Amino acid sequence: MPIQIDESRRSILLVSLTGAVSDEEFEQYLGKLTDVVLARESDTVTIFDLTRAESASASRRQRQARWLAENDEAIGRHSLGSAFVVRSTVTRAALTAILWLQPMERPYVVVGTVADAEAWARARLRGATTAQAPALSRELTASERVARRDPSRARSSGSGRR
Repeated sequence: MPIQIDESRRSILLVSLTGAVSDEEFEQYLGKLTDVVLARESDTVTIFDLTRAESASASRRQRQARWLAENDEAIGRHSLGSAFVVRSTVTRAALTAILWLQPMERPYVVVGTVADAEAWARARLRGATTAQAPALSRELTASERVARRDPSRARSSGSGRR
């Protein structure tokens, strides 16, 4: 299957996509990811390695956004954030579209290597803030984007987890 979910690292979940993914394979992946998310009992950072993935169609991006919306509460129980490893400009644009369709409430980062993603994940697991890991660029959470545009609408989200 061109999508692998590696649970071998206790608190870091590595999702790797390789090549083209059929609709059936994508639905199988979402089913397995749902099972993994629901089974988690400890804090986790998820790394999505998209370095060998082909870009997703608009319908696939919409399906991923629906999955995120449907599973937001379960994801929020133990998620300390997500790291996206992206080299391709096309894939980066697809990811941006997904995040605009369904903004993430938890911290995330978009980096160019799995090593950078792992460093960010370890920092999140240690409770480090982005300021303590300045070499890694950080994207804003949805709440932070709203706060920067209109400070009066900012929500107090504490740690960003529900």
